[in-house]
Amino acid sequence: MIQNNIRTSGTDSKISEIQRIIDKYFYFEDNTNKNETIYKNMVHELGDPYSEYYTQEEYEKMMEITDGHYAGIGVRVNQNPETKEITLIDPFENSPAEKAGIQTGDVVLEVDGEDVTEQAINDVTGKIKGKEGTIVTLTIKRGEETIVLDIERKTVENPTVSYHMLQDNIGYIKISDFYEVTYDQYVDAIQKLENDGMEGLIVDLRYNPGGLLSSVISMVDYLLPKGKMIVYTENKDKTDRDEYTSKSNAKFKAPIVVLMNEYSASASEVFCGAVKDHNRGVLVGKQTFGKGIVQRIYTLSDKSALKLTVSKYFTPDGNDIHGVGIEPDVEVEQSADVLNPGDIEEEDDTQLQKAIEVMRESLGL
Repeated sequence: MIQNNIRTSGTDSKISEIQRIIDKYFYFEDNTNKNETIYKNMVHELGDPYSEYYTQEEYEKMMEITDGHYAGIGVRVNQNPETKEITLIDPFENSPAEKAGIQTGDVVLEVDGEDVTEQAINDVTGKIKGKEGTIVTLTIKRGEETIVLDIERKTVENPTVSYHMLQDNIGYIKISDFYEVTYDQYVDAIQKLENDGMEGLIVDLRYNPGGLLSSVISMVDYLLPKGKMIVYTENKDKTDRDEYTSKSNAKFKAPIVVLMNEYSASASEVFCGAVKDHNRGVLVGKQTFGKGIVQRIYTLSDKSALKLTVSKYFTPDGNDIHGVGIEPDVEVEQSADVLNPGDIEEEDDTQLQKAIEVMRESLGL
């Protein structure tokens, strides 16, 4: 996702004409914000689940998340672009969502009694977030069961990186999102693990839906020699191509294994694609989600914003992964009864154990 600024040129003349007729002749009182509805519908009619119009309030809330702090319940949210199903993923540690019993895979049906099954993901997250200390009521589907939860909103700090040392001096870093703060958290984790004697690194991108392109590019740059292609993008006419290459020699040169699954998307796939195409490490897990398109945010003159899909990205070898995903080097199924990855013990995590096995082989252990 990339950010831009642009000034609006006014409402289209036909929209203005319709609005004047409504204002003059519509029998009932109209209490809706007509322009906001028009703008949202215009973008919705594009048929792209990743392009959206944000009111000023919605845009401010979204930017709070990318900064790493916001008032809400502390859970990641994903939307299936075909079915529109909203799924809750990986509640943050000690968050209101975790304390309420939210599990990965819970499907959101209603927020405060309102049906959200056909709504855009950012409209739904905007309803879940709110003022600290207020209550949000979620109706969720878990398997065949429907559950209603009242959850108090809190100020949530979104730690995008967690880490610790595994056996045999194998470092483990889990990256939940790619936000502005993620690069610094990532480098700090690597350096601390190196100080503790790390000889190889497992990077866990499972359940990571993506985030800022600039963040993941900086993180891959940390792993590659100077001048290596990380990713490139092309617009629909192939007249505009942006190439992103590593700017400095690799600061981290130890062996790498990347864990991924069907929820690893977007910026996660940029990371996986660069590691795979440059033979920088081994990919373990399941085939990724397959979101190979880039959105740009245009900030409008009234502080509302438009997020629009503007290009497609390609891995260093020129692979188009949109709708396809990236295949692992070593495919491993996770246990069928695992719903929340935070609840599983490391020794029972079949994908992690395979990653450790692959790393041990790389280290000659």
